[in-house]
Amino acid sequence: MPSLETVTILLTDLVGSTSLESQVGPARADELRREHFALLREAIEESESGHEVKNTGDGLMFAFSSAAGATDCAVSMQQRLERRNRGASEQLVVRIGISMGDATHEAGDYFGMPAIESARLCNAAGGGKILVPELVRMMVGRR
Repeated sequence: MPSLETVTILLTDLVGSTSLESQVGPARADELRREHFALLREAIEESESGHEVKNTGDGLMFAFSSAAGATDCAVSMQQRLERRNRGASEQLVVRIGISMGDATHEAGDYFGMPAIESARLCNAAGGGKILVPELVRMMVGRR
């Protein structure tokens, strides 16, 4: 049964995944995708307030009970990827959008403005960036 929850949604996208596959081929692109997901999932496993909702192809959606938890996790994700990229020939660059508010939770997924806004922010973010609306910025303060 659907429920209404206040939630913070973090959405990621692997920048340039299509061109990466054309450069390295499908098999290597799959290896890189799995490596990218593993790094993101390591960050969420260390988080105390979040969980993975779904795979979006070349990105992941996570839900958090707090804006601070989501932003801390997003920073951790970007730091992990930056460290990984230092010695790698193929760069994995992620953009992240975070939004919060009331969302419908149904069948393990979230629907409504937080999901829509996080997707829009993710699409607008540059590689290696995290975009948040003013509400999230106010909730996390100086973080």
